Amino acid sequence: MWRSQPREDESRLEAEKRVKYKGTARIKLKCLHFQTDEEYPDGKNVERLKSIFRKDCYRLDAHNFIAAVIEQQALDVAVELSGILAQQLCRDPPGGYPELIFPAGYRVDCLHGRHRIQAAKELDLEWWMVDLYLAGMLNSPSTAAHLTTSSNGCRP
Repeated sequence: MWRSQPREDESRLEAEKRVKYKGTARIKLKCLHFQTDEEYPDGKNVERLKSIFRKDCYRLDAHNFIAAVIEQQALDVAVELSGILAQQLCRDPPGGYPELIFPAGYRVDCLHGRHRIQAAKELDLEWWMVDLYLAGMLNSPSTAAHLTTSSNGCRP
């Protein structure tokens, strides 16, 4: 039987995401880092994504954003360096998403999207859209798993 009300765990997960979510920004690819065990992305998947990106790459479509974690102090520094207010990182801000500038050598820890970022690098794209969540707050395995689910990349 289909339930019309969200399950308790679904509601808890969405509430946890809202608390941890700090905003969305354009971030240079050189600042994006992946901490998974997978050393090299699957070349076939990267080539497939490059083919898609050459035709239609919708980096501003929320389905194509990647999730990353960031320390509050690093976010505060990046906001200041970027000359923006933290509120400008909210979803669908007037005037578009801001670019977030980080100090030299800083890396944002991405939770998914390794293949699409590798494909973007190989096509000399400069940035990707990133949903930012506070580091250290992903205590729930279900929250981390939910944030790491990704779409297929840009629309096929």
